[in-house]
Amino acid sequence: LGYARHELGELDRAGDLFRSGLAASEEIGLFEIELSAMWGIASCQAEAGDTVTAARLLGWIAEGKARLGVPDDADDLALEETVREALGQERLASELVSGAALGREGAIDLALGRGPARPG
Repeated sequence: LGYARHELGELDRAGDLFRSGLAASEEIGLFEIELSAMWGIASCQAEAGDTVTAARLLGWIAEGKARLGVPDDADDLALEETVREALGQERLASELVSGAALGREGAIDLALGRGPARPG
């Protein structure tokens, strides 16, 4: 539902749905759903202008996908390019590293807005 609302341009509602999905997947431990919900949140954040949060989430997502052996798709590359255009290559690279260093709990806290996310 989050993706459908996102496509309709309803970013606030899409973000709410992605956050609900992330919270539910956190409870039951569905890592692939966590990645998908995080990507949706990152996309909404980027479109809303919070490209730093989007970049950090993308860093964590990339780390998780690498562990699963899941390749990037066209949507991943397009979102990263959007964030790169806003932040520049050096800042994007730095934020991706910061995001990749977040533990699962830190990344979820960042995505859900539950306080500052710290690497580790």
